[in-house]
Amino acid sequence: MPGSDAHAAAVKPPMQALLAERGILLAYINVMLRDLHASEDILQEALMFAMDQEFADADHARRWIRVTARNLALAEWRRRGRGAAISVEVLDQLEDAWREEGDGREHGERIAALRACCEALPASAKRLIDLRFEGNLDGLGISARIGRPVNTVYVGLSRIYRRLAQCIQHRLGEG
Repeated sequence: MPGSDAHAAAVKPPMQALLAERGILLAYINVMLRDLHASEDILQEALMFAMDQEFADADHARRWIRVTARNLALAEWRRRGRGAAISVEVLDQLEDAWREEGDGREHGERIAALRACCEALPASAKRLIDLRFEGNLDGLGISARIGRPVNTVYVGLSRIYRRLAQCIQHRLGEG
């Protein structure tokens, strides 16, 4: 395919690491959802969000994508109104193993920073976040609710996530 070498060279190393490891991430998501098609959708959504992020290195990208994919998978779980696809013990073991990998800052500090950053968002951005996470709506659902094209919703969410990530990094002295 012409131009593919130039495109591949434009992909930054942290993103290359994520793309190279998408199989294991898909397996992790599928363990939670037990639905390969839905797991592939979640993985694609997480990778789309990752493309808009600035990662310090591949480890940072791996930690970020893992947390993002887990949150998206759990939101899909709730949206479907399903019970747990795996036992809590197994999920905890997976989380413990990944936590040992090194998550950096304490979780509580990040949550506090996230809350503060969310408060600073404009009302329209807060509404999108509320529809996505409190309303458990995907891009199509949000699109239908607010009467905007689905691509506009995904671009808007991506910008909000990027803004939140930058705000959190600033609050934690990471950027």
